[in-house]
Amino acid sequence: MPSTFGTFLPVPQTMPSAVVALDAVAGPGSRFAGWSGACGGEGDPAACQVTMDAPRTVEATFVAQQILTVAVTGNGRVTSPVGIDCGFLCAAVVDRDQLVTLVAVPDAGHTVASWTEPSCSGTTCEVVVDADRTVGVTFAPVATLEVARTGTGTGTVTSAPAGINCGATCATTFTVGQTVTLTATPGPSAVFTGWSGACTGTGPCTVTLAAGTTAVSANFTQAFRLTVSRLGNGTGGVTATPGGLDCGATCTETYLPGTVVTLTATPTAGSLFTRWDDLSTSPTRVLPSTRWTSSKPQLKVFNGRAPVVIGAAVAFGVIERGGVENVFR
Repeated sequence: MPSTFGTFLPVPQTMPSAVVALDAVAGPGSRFAGWSGACGGEGDPAACQVTMDAPRTVEATFVAQQILTVAVTGNGRVTSPVGIDCGFLCAAVVDRDQLVTLVAVPDAGHTVASWTEPSCSGTTCEVVVDADRTVGVTFAPVATLEVARTGTGTGTVTSAPAGINCGATCATTFTVGQTVTLTATPGPSAVFTGWSGACTGTGPCTVTLAAGTTAVSANFTQAFRLTVSRLGNGTGGVTATPGGLDCGATCTETYLPGTVVTLTATPTAGSLFTRWDDLSTSPTRVLPSTRWTSSKPQLKVFNGRAPVVIGAAVAFGVIERGGVENVFR
């Protein structure tokens, strides 16, 4: 019986009850996979003997094969259940459309930097061998990035590409020469005040990693929250210097310890500024830096971590008959 990927080599036609010997010979790029029908049994799998005591049907199956080649760059090796175990260049013959798993094993102090197959990452690569193909893997020396959080405040540091999420994960490995960007996010009661170590400033930290360990620290400082309340039957706004607070819309702002804050009350048309909660009557009020410390008795601190809340109340009254009614009480 003919086959796409091989041939039978039968003996000439014989008399009934004669034994016919069949040999299966795979063609180039194929392998003989087995018999079915009247053939089978023990012995050489490529040979079949049929006793012709009745009409017989015999089928031979041939499977196309492809060559899978693995190319290794750097210090490491690749293994696979199909027989690949190589440190430089090696190949295996596998059935067409077979799913092959390749496992990269880096040497000590190295990691898998990349595969040539876009779908592969990490130490494992799965590839369907639908044609002769070559899969490459590159090993590179590892570089360690360590992040520390310092200061009196709270916050997190994350990285792109992913790997650092500090909080929980403050050290990880990347490849030598890889560029990593760190972003600091302060907690609700803190302000990010800058990097130290491999980075400086207060913007995102971008480092190109060398072999060994690169250390970066992110400093978070506890913030103090200033809240302004407007009272009375008049209307007006309060602004602050340094900026950020503009009440109307924004009546709460955070400041670092030692900041001198100047508040300015501005009544709207038809209203009059009366006084602040400390009974002062000047529209401009200075909160000295001594107020921004948890050691002062007038400030309230929760567990040493929550923001210190400083309140400032301002009263506006309605101008009526040259006087002020319903002033701040």
